[in-house]
Amino acid sequence: MEKMAAFIRRGSCVLFALIAWIGGLLSGDASVSAGNMEITRTLEFSYADGVSFCQGLATDGKTFYGIGAVKFLNYNAITKIDIQSGKIIERREMCLPKDLMRKGYSHLGDGCLYEGRLYLALEDFGFRHPGVIVYDPDTLEAVDFHMLPDEGRGTDASRGA
Repeated sequence: MEKMAAFIRRGSCVLFALIAWIGGLLSGDASVSAGNMEITRTLEFSYADGVSFCQGLATDGKTFYGIGAVKFLNYNAITKIDIQSGKIIERREMCLPKDLMRKGYSHLGDGCLYEGRLYLALEDFGFRHPGVIVYDPDTLEAVDFHMLPDEGRGTDASRGA
C-alpha cells in the first residue's frame, strides 16, 4: 500500500507539472499578478511530497494541515507540516474510511480547523452527494461525516450542468 501511494504521488506530480506547463504555454499569461503582498519566507518541497498537500492548507498557527487528492486515482492524503521548519511531521495517505469509499466518495477538498477539528469537503465520484468529513488533527483519523442536505445545493439545471 505504501509503495502504491508513493507511485501515485510521483506519477501525479509529473502529470500535473506537464499540464501546468502546457497550460502556461497556451495562455501566455502570468499565473500570478503583482500585488501588495510581501513574501517573508518560503518553504520548498519536492513535487512528490507536494501531491500529498496540493488540494489546500489549513493551519492552527503552529502546523499546516495539507490536503492532497487525485480524484481519478482515489488518492487522498493529509500531511502535517511544521510551520517554522517546513518539515513534514506526519503524512496519512489513503485516508478515506472504507465505508465512505464503498458509497462512492473519492475526493477530499479544501478544509479548515475549527474548535479542535479538521473539517474537509468530501465529494463522491459523481458529484451528487457532497459532504463534510471531520478529522482529529492530532491522529489524522476520521471521526465524523455529514452529508450535505439536498436543499440549498441546487439542481443540475440551476448549477448549469
